[in-house]
Amino acid sequence: MKKKVKLKPFVMPTIYGIVTISLAASLFFLGNSLLRERVPVTYITSSTLTEDVEPVISETKKIKRPYIEEDVKILQNFYDNTSDKKVQENSLIFYENTYLQNSGIDYGKDKEFDVYSIYDGTIVNIEENDILGNIIEIQHTNDLIASYQCLGNIKVKENDTVTVGEVIATSGTCNISKNLGNHLHLEISKEGKMINPESIYDKEINQLN
Repeated sequence: MKKKVKLKPFVMPTIYGIVTISLAASLFFLGNSLLRERVPVTYITSSTLTEDVEPVISETKKIKRPYIEEDVKILQNFYDNTSDKKVQENSLIFYENTYLQNSGIDYGKDKEFDVYSIYDGTIVNIEENDILGNIIEIQHTNDLIASYQCLGNIKVKENDTVTVGEVIATSGTCNISKNLGNHLHLEISKEGKMINPESIYDKEINQLN
């Protein structure tokens, strides 16, 4: 008859401890392995932060000239009684044996050139006038209206909305200033008063007096 082996009191707790530690270690390594397989790790570097990111620049719109060609010149000035004598003389229009004060500015060159909208706005009128030629009127704000006159080919329609720098027509001729040849006559009114176009370019709308 075999004798039963009697384990010492500290043997069983030791065995349980070893088994528990082994299970915990197995679960730990198994968990790490699953995480590595299922969750891709993305490392953020300085190039990652700057790549494909464009800075946002807030640019306030400004009133622009109605042309971009550098060889376009002022042919006739806006009449201002505070200007010097030479400028005043160049701001008088001789039509049907009468001198008239120029209420706008005439820009021209030898060849036809594109005419651009000086600011965002809505086309409120397009007409063909026997004296002033083809005309486009744009309401740029509630109190700022520009009249583009002596035009050639018109490229917009009434009620169109336009943006600053958009081509609206080409330069042309008109009967009131035949001597100027190919040109653009631009008039601008603010709150019903004619103002010198040269005084508002490169300004924001809220900077106008």
